[in-house]
Amino acid sequence: MLDLNYISKNTEILQETLIRRGVADLSIIAEINDALNNKKRLQVEVENLRSERNQLSKEVGFLKSQGKDALSVMETVKTSGEKLKSLEEELIQEANRLDALNLKLPNLLDDEVPIGKSEEDNVELYSINKKPEFDFKPMTHFDLGIDMKVLDFERG
Repeated sequence: MLDLNYISKNTEILQETLIRRGVADLSIIAEINDALNNKKRLQVEVENLRSERNQLSKEVGFLKSQGKDALSVMETVKTSGEKLKSLEEELIQEANRLDALNLKLPNLLDDEVPIGKSEEDNVELYSINKKPEFDFKPMTHFDLGIDMKVLDFERG
């Protein structure tokens, strides 16, 4: 996953990466930015509502200590609590949506990575060992294991 701050601040670099990777649909960047803005908006609303609820709760305590009626304020606290719960659920859904979108993004490419659509477009920089050449057809490990009687797929 890419850093959300990086995504929001470097959309051009992300677009270039998606193009270099051969992704035709660049709308995912707009979707991520939209989800990020929605998440931030919901976070602000949740924090403001929590603050308001805390203030009202203090007011209820103060009114009760003074021997005054606090029912109307307690009703307000109850309704703000219900609204807070629904906003928190919405915030969780938006965060999950943002994570799902972010998981669809590929890693960023280094500038030296050649542009290509398949493995054939890659450039071999160096090779450590030569591929061995045999005068016979090499066997797979499971065929070799069967021939050597160390693997028994029938019983296993």
